[in-house]
Amino acid sequence: MLFEVGDTPVPVGFAYRPRDLDHANAGVAEFIAEYDAPVGFVVTGDTIDTDRPIVRTHARTIQLPYWLYLLLC
Repeated sequence: MLFEVGDTPVPVGFAYRPRDLDHANAGVAEFIAEYDAPVGFVVTGDTIDTDRPIVRTHARTIQLPYWLYLLLC
């Protein structure tokens, strides 16, 4: 998924299950590198058993739970 803030593209990857997380992170990182996006998000569904639901996974990638993403939208 992609949305724009002003004229800046912001990629959003989705990983409902932990096994999807690497694929979502790779896709967002590739988009950031290709289009020099300032930030990207990976939205996750499995955050109940963690004490850190919001994590900076790479230099410009932020992982956050679905419920927060929906709240922000």
